[in-house]
Amino acid sequence: VTKDQEEGFEYSYYTGASTGDSPYDVTHWAGPEGYICPSDVVYATPKRAQNVEGKWRVIVNDVHYYSQTARLETCLFPEAACRALAPCYQSHCTQKSVYHRLLSFDPCDPYKGLFIDIYKLPSACSCHIPA
Repeated sequence: VTKDQEEGFEYSYYTGASTGDSPYDVTHWAGPEGYICPSDVVYATPKRAQNVEGKWRVIVNDVHYYSQTARLETCLFPEAACRALAPCYQSHCTQKSVYHRLLSFDPCDPYKGLFIDIYKLPSACSCHIPA
């Protein structure tokens, strides 16, 4: 999918833009191309974040040409039904995450210096089909 095609997608591509009276109508889950689960993608250089232990840290970024960029993908409608699958599958969109190691420092303990800390960041919006 090209960038122009991706930017042209709207919510109707994700919902199937049902034209029938029922969400079980075939027009709800079949239609033109699009993504199964809608998401928002940004490339960010975070300045502050909570680590996996829930403690706030300052992330070293934009200092003397040093930057740490992360691709963040967040579900727009978590737990919504996946597009292009029949309702009988009871599918739903699920937020996925990955662990990033980023150069950080503790603002409450400046004597600790710089260190690598671990952060859980959103990475994908995936379609889950229960067994």
